[in-house]
Amino acid sequence: MATLQKSVSFSLMGILAASCLLIALAVQEGAAVPLKSHCRLHQADFQQPYITNYTFRLAEEASMADNNTDVRLISMEKLFHGVKMSQRCYVMKQVLNFTIEEVLLPQPDRFQPYMQEVLSFLMKLNNKLSQCHIENYEQHIHRNVQHLKDTVKELGESGEIKAIGEVHLLFVYLRDVCV
Repeated sequence: MATLQKSVSFSLMGILAASCLLIALAVQEGAAVPLKSHCRLHQADFQQPYITNYTFRLAEEASMADNNTDVRLISMEKLFHGVKMSQRCYVMKQVLNFTIEEVLLPQPDRFQPYMQEVLSFLMKLNNKLSQCHIENYEQHIHRNVQHLKDTVKELGESGEIKAIGEVHLLFVYLRDVCV
């Protein structure tokens, strides 16, 4: 009889422990054991000293050609307003896509030799973030990124030069929120 009570007691403890684990995972919506996040980059992606130097030199050269000092395109306050921490890398992915497609690719011959190397580096990061998506449509994320796009387009060539002049901020924010 004592053996039967111990057996039942251990079985109940096992069931209780498993139930607690399942409840904890359900409450956290599975966040306790993320298998892989597609909205992540690795620190090693940013540890090539020459690319850091080229990125900052490209931004510096473009900034010298930028005559509009009243406007800041890439700003944490504007881009991340109302955005959850877990969605910030997605926001930066959107900014990266826009910067590559609409700003850097159309002007491959400007600001050489830096442009070619930085463009290649950013395209690799963009490829690594290609599977980065968010579950639900977030209007404030779209609105924040769209404001940046509209400002660049409104400023025309000056906006494109300004975006190139802020490529170092793109680099820093990608590193800070995606690593």
